[in-house]
Amino acid sequence: MNSRPKALFPASRKPLKKALTPLAIVPLATLASAELANANELEPEFNARTRFHQIKDNNLGDAQAFTTRLAPGLTWYLDDKRNWQLFAKANIVVAANKNGYNSMAVARPTAPIADPANQSLHQWHAKYDSQNYWSLAIGRQKLDFNNQRIIGSHDFWQTPQTFDAASFYYDNYQNFKINYHYTSKVHRIFSRRAKAQLSRNDVRFPAQTIRPANQLGVHRLDGHLLNVDYQWQDLLNISAYNYWVDNQDFARFSINTQGLILSGEVKPARIKYFYRLHYAKQRDIEANPLDYSADYHELNLGFQYKSHRFEFTQEMFSAANNAGFITPLASFHNFQGWTDVFSSYGMQQGLKEQNFSYRGRHKKLRWRVRFHNFNSYVGDQHIGTEIDLELAYRFNRHWQARLVYARFNSIDGLTSFNRANDDVSTTFGSISYKF
Repeated sequence: MNSRPKALFPASRKPLKKALTPLAIVPLATLASAELANANELEPEFNARTRFHQIKDNNLGDAQAFTTRLAPGLTWYLDDKRNWQLFAKANIVVAANKNGYNSMAVARPTAPIADPANQSLHQWHAKYDSQNYWSLAIGRQKLDFNNQRIIGSHDFWQTPQTFDAASFYYDNYQNFKINYHYTSKVHRIFSRRAKAQLSRNDVRFPAQTIRPANQLGVHRLDGHLLNVDYQWQDLLNISAYNYWVDNQDFARFSINTQGLILSGEVKPARIKYFYRLHYAKQRDIEANPLDYSADYHELNLGFQYKSHRFEFTQEMFSAANNAGFITPLASFHNFQGWTDVFSSYGMQQGLKEQNFSYRGRHKKLRWRVRFHNFNSYVGDQHIGTEIDLELAYRFNRHWQARLVYARFNSIDGLTSFNRANDDVSTTFGSISYKF
């Protein structure tokens, strides 16, 4: 196994203290009165989303979830120059039929919809902004790097992913950015309800009483996340990163991932052309039981004419020694199809995917179409295809409605990954509000 680098910040095994609780922040954040909104030192925010999500899956069982997310937040600026600030945001998920689907926090005999009913202090942190290029933050935060392919917040799900972290930011607001984060814990989309002891309502209980470690709602980490970004006009943006993550609850997720992203755009006339090239290398570290090294390749090309955008993307996850390149901290739903067939953490055998997408907009209406083709990395077996369709309407700057249909068609399937051996379709409609 590979050795551990020196930490830029001392790693603490003790959890960060909870300075606030969900019950304390909700009343504060929902005081959206005129006096509060106009105060210089206090800035409230609020967003909500109601969604009906349905999955047709003959293998795992059909599922339906009707959920609502309420997310009140409050920023408190402690001085006139706004150097010091405190931020807190709650996340409350209410499920009208919480006993009728597999939320992952409580397993039931249906396909998974990872939106468990729960409440949590989703984010809380203190921040110092120097107002001179750099800032520091400590506490629970959302971390989104690049296009969230390796690390992201999973904001599609009703409980987004956050990290307990100490962070350093540098941005000269021209062409150079540095982000460094030491993280001791990740709060995952399964929520804090996904504890080590299985619920008595879980279909696996009492034959199984302990939750598989890869399904825990919280993972303890010893992680060092470094991302450096350089912009050279619009034609070239260079982003390099090194993410060293020792997962102390699920050793298979202990990995070091290093990568380089080149991206840019050019508009010589009425058509804008853009590209992204992404290469990453991954290896096992610390107690990871597998000894492997694997690669990730992405090619993205496209063009845009007025409000019509066309893209082609090809991704390749290699495998070695029966272990493939994995992205356990990524925002999965954004990639590899909206049926989430390949979002499973068990997909570790390597994968090749090509997808074509088109999206457009007319006034307040927008739409998107994507077609995916999946092949195995080993043996180049044609696993299947998927079509994704989206229609969204923005009523005003606060309200938006969205309707999505996606269907995965299994062709040859994959022996080592049962989810890909049957056709799966999903439909969801949502309405969201943001203040």
